[in-house]
Amino acid sequence: MLWGIADEQTRDVKAHGALAGKKIKSPKVFLGFFENWCDGLEAYAKANAVIAPPKAWEKAVPFGWNSWALQFNLAYEKAMEVSDYFKENLQNNHFVNPDQTVYIGLDSGWDCMNEEQLKSFIEKCKSNGQIGGIYWTPFTDWARDPERTVDAAPEYKYKDIYLYANGKPQELDGAYAVDPTHPAVEAMMKKTSGLFHRAGFEYVKMDFMTHGAMEADKWYNPEITTGIQGYNYGMKLLNQYFGDMYINLSISPVFPAQYAQSRRIACDAWNQIKDTEYTLNALSYGWWQKYIYQYNDADHIVLRDATDGENRARITSGSLRVFTLQETISVREEEKTPKRSHRNI
Repeated sequence: MLWGIADEQTRDVKAHGALAGKKIKSPKVFLGFFENWCDGLEAYAKANAVIAPPKAWEKAVPFGWNSWALQFNLAYEKAMEVSDYFKENLQNNHFVNPDQTVYIGLDSGWDCMNEEQLKSFIEKCKSNGQIGGIYWTPFTDWARDPERTVDAAPEYKYKDIYLYANGKPQELDGAYAVDPTHPAVEAMMKKTSGLFHRAGFEYVKMDFMTHGAMEADKWYNPEITTGIQGYNYGMKLLNQYFGDMYINLSISPVFPAQYAQSRRIACDAWNQIKDTEYTLNALSYGWWQKYIYQYNDADHIVLRDATDGENRARITSGSLRVFTLQETISVREEEKTPKRSHRNI
């Protein structure tokens, strides 16, 4: 019998589930000795990428606008205006990725639009040389209403699909966690991916993914006995329904990493110096994730209601995460300078 670690630091209230059977395989253990801890973490990441290669992406890094700057003030008319603004003022001034395009992403709050408006938004993006993105949280119930019927699977109520711990629904960041192994969750994936594909979206930000990895009393699938087993189960389904889209993870476990092309290296960062400090802290300790994801996501870079100095610092922190750091890693490998520290970049 094998046990893992679960405590308040892993945001669990249940002990890690046990694995039992005639033959049990433990995760491989990485053991190495390095003069510089940075080299050790890069070697660790590369070893993981051999076992579970990063999800492929043949196009250039997605780059553009995300509506969370507006939060729940998002509206159809505003999204259309943003698309035109980028076309008329930014794309003609080299604000594009190497594929000569930008992504216009609808974050939380996009459900203020109906399907026809979503299709119209995508048509606008395509006519402006842009790619449309959208948002979903597959493992959460934000209403926290146990008696609510699951629209995609009306034979179930939400109380049937929660992840319970000690008999209580697990709440994290204001939402109840749902069981990734429950058939109602797959039904929601099928329904949501159908909408996204009909509308023409090619990019999806999957948020609050940690909810799907929480330890629980039990799972719908009796073969699942740990949180990460449940998360793997759910992520395989996610790839079944959304795998032809670019998948970006947010508020998610670092591992498993093979289900998405990118992951936000930290959580939301805004425009104050404390946000830039938070971003750079994540950069100092998380740069090595570039080897297990195609890209480290630099988060949204918000510039309003801040001083010029705060804005410059935030832009610099985002640029470091995406561009300068990778160039520095390449130089380090070519020059073979193991004593150089990423904290000094």
